[in-house]
Amino acid sequence: MTPDARRMKRSLVTWCVFLGTICVGLGLMLDGAAQDGSSGAASATATVTAQRGTTEALLLDAEKWANTKVGRTYATGTELKTGSRSYIEVALDEYNSFRIKGTTQIKVEKILDTSEDESGAVIRLVELQLIDGEVNARLNRLPDDVRVKVSSPTAVAGASGTGFTVGFDKLKQLTKVKVVESTVLVEARDRPDKAVEVAALQQVEATPWQGGTITASGRGLLSETLLGKAFVDKFRQKPEEIDVTVTGTAPAPDELSGRNERRTASQEAALDNARSALSATVLGLAVNEFTTVADLLADDEALAEKVYGAIAELAPAETRFDDDDACTATLTLKLGQLDETLGQAVAGTIASVEEIAKADYLAKFGARAAITTKRAATVDAQRRLTEKIFGSVIEGGRVLNDVATEPVRVTIQGVVRGAVEVEEHYYSDGSVTVVMSCPGEQIAADHGNLVGDTFLSSPEPAVIHDFADYRAMHE
Repeated sequence: MTPDARRMKRSLVTWCVFLGTICVGLGLMLDGAAQDGSSGAASATATVTAQRGTTEALLLDAEKWANTKVGRTYATGTELKTGSRSYIEVALDEYNSFRIKGTTQIKVEKILDTSEDESGAVIRLVELQLIDGEVNARLNRLPDDVRVKVSSPTAVAGASGTGFTVGFDKLKQLTKVKVVESTVLVEARDRPDKAVEVAALQQVEATPWQGGTITASGRGLLSETLLGKAFVDKFRQKPEEIDVTVTGTAPAPDELSGRNERRTASQEAALDNARSALSATVLGLAVNEFTTVADLLADDEALAEKVYGAIAELAPAETRFDDDDACTATLTLKLGQLDETLGQAVAGTIASVEEIAKADYLAKFGARAAITTKRAATVDAQRRLTEKIFGSVIEGGRVLNDVATEPVRVTIQGVVRGAVEVEEHYYSDGSVTVVMSCPGEQIAADHGNLVGDTFLSSPEPAVIHDFADYRAMHE
């Protein structure tokens, strides 16, 4: 699909998202080739069209779960769930469907129930309640009187994109909405005018201030000031020699018996996992001391399209299979290719980048480099955590930073200083990343009238985990 065609399709789409119990509501207009509203709406059902692995349904008023069946249509009140490495593909019609990912449970709340929208217009609702896990939707030609919602226990997200994902982590009480195509308007239920528009290839997250956690990642580079130019120069490579390398692994599906089928399936999954890992690594690469690739993509959808497109089209450098037909796939992105895509040099990368063990990092760079570089990563993570909190959406198009008083700033500074490290990663170019996390209880306790009940982040570049879906949406 060309960029012009995608923009035209986006112009036909309207999303709305509410938070408090997240609900994704989508209203997509039919294009000229689609059916009219009445005939299209009448054909909408919740029918299983494909499945893999452990997939079960609990019918309304039933006591026991039963295996789902391809071709079976499920009614309001049905719950569906998947096991690890499983999925259920559910079609509303030939154009519109959603996929229930692995280890996910949903409930079909409504199937074409008649209702009214805010203007009083009669609409028909398809509503799914996400209890735990992840649902991916592809909505290409919904009739103009049909709305689709996906809800979770911590927020309500509504969207009008042709491709989007809603994920809910029951343990963390964290909802993430990722947009592949079109735009999403996210509104918090605790405030009537608490909203943010999310563009394609961006994501937002929502979690309760009370009981939720807020995280951010920071990156540290080898410092010439602290370690000396001669030390850093020892590890420098020519830009054309620098690679960014990741691996992805995946087991073969248990239900497949033929070797070729098993290896094809595991290779596709391993490549998707590798592209996801490469997406996360590339976004975190430092352009300079204070700017990452993610910062460049934050407000530039066209540039994000180019970067994700390059990752999606990358051929594997190597694939290996073990005796059980599990696959390990390696992807290598040349830094020169990334520089060309970005239109500028990634100056912070001085050598080939792949994640390595801490022991290997210490052997290569020494303890002083590990301590100083990790400290820089921690400071960067704290800075980004502060920015993320101050950038949380309040209402009326404002973020917390727009209305924060001195007491609010003092509280946030204290919360960030108390943030804890939850992840650390070491890389072959000498860089280190650290993920910091902090709870929102103190902010809610001291300033609940200002921040409300729900932390709603400002949009940030999405880390795409399903490149198969990305490619399908961008053909």
